[in-house]
Amino acid sequence: KLKSSRVPVIIGGIGDSGTRGVWQACRDLNIYMGNPKELWKTTKDCIPFMQNYNITSNDGDFIVKGPAHFYNPGLRSALSISYDQSTLQNDERWYMGLQYTSKMIVKLYNSVQAYQTAPERTRLYEHAWGFKHPRSLVMLPFINEVLKNKRFRYIHVLRDGRDVSKGDNQAFYKSLCPSLYEIDDVQSNCVEAPGSLRVMSRMKFWSKMNMDVVKWAKKHLDSDTYLIVRIEDLVSRRPECIKRLAKFLNQKASIKKVTRLTESYSVFNSSYNGVKWTEDQKQHLYNYTTVTPGVLDTLRFFGYNESAHMGLSGSCFDLDLDNLNPFSMKS
Repeated sequence: KLKSSRVPVIIGGIGDSGTRGVWQACRDLNIYMGNPKELWKTTKDCIPFMQNYNITSNDGDFIVKGPAHFYNPGLRSALSISYDQSTLQNDERWYMGLQYTSKMIVKLYNSVQAYQTAPERTRLYEHAWGFKHPRSLVMLPFINEVLKNKRFRYIHVLRDGRDVSKGDNQAFYKSLCPSLYEIDDVQSNCVEAPGSLRVMSRMKFWSKMNMDVVKWAKKHLDSDTYLIVRIEDLVSRRPECIKRLAKFLNQKASIKKVTRLTESYSVFNSSYNGVKWTEDQKQHLYNYTTVTPGVLDTLRFFGYNESAHMGLSGSCFDLDLDNLNPFSMKS
């Protein structure tokens, strides 16, 4: 079934990075991004991604409640998203994770077919479909194995790590940070107590997670299947970046449409590029980046202005996978 359809578009990124904005952009570019009944109303996250599925194991069938049953052991086994069957050292859990991922994707595909029964809908979306969930980021090894031969397109959403680390939405950090470190190192690297150490821990997590994903993508995907989208590019009146997204999605976008989307997205600029912070707050964030290992290098790598002024310092085209060499970075 999946071979006869257009490949799914999957959106992920660290929580509060702007995945909802990219979800909207994909919809505006005629990608069917899910039945409203299967989306969280506020975040537009895909509900079936986190649902319960009946999985077969050596001990019989049982219900698995969400993908954390698979991605958390995977992350712990490699201390990054570069986990696989060999690092997991548990063949049964690996194959169960593949079952879970397969059932989730097939359920979404069937939902698309049900939605597209009306001729006018088929003409509109032409079977271009997808879903969003921030935690698809940490399920990439399973997704890639299930949709072999690169039969999907993945959009990795980025937002300036200084905005992310100081934001209120930290569920992603709180639940996943401990899985990226040895047990003895968790307390010092995943600080929860209020203060500068907590902000620096979040910055370090942002840096490590996003660089891990790029390294994994460089090994397993290509520029036709993986795209980094900085949310700031979409809201900063950069029409060329909307065209870049449309090209990746294999969707046509007229000059008139790109102009309209560029203007409509620009109203959200006040939430990004450090605009909401005072000059003193931005200076504090800059000070934190200078003493948190790896963060300044990662900001430069992703084209963010490393100074206290924040903002972008490079073109969105610099982030095409063919132009990136994450292995030149210090570990």
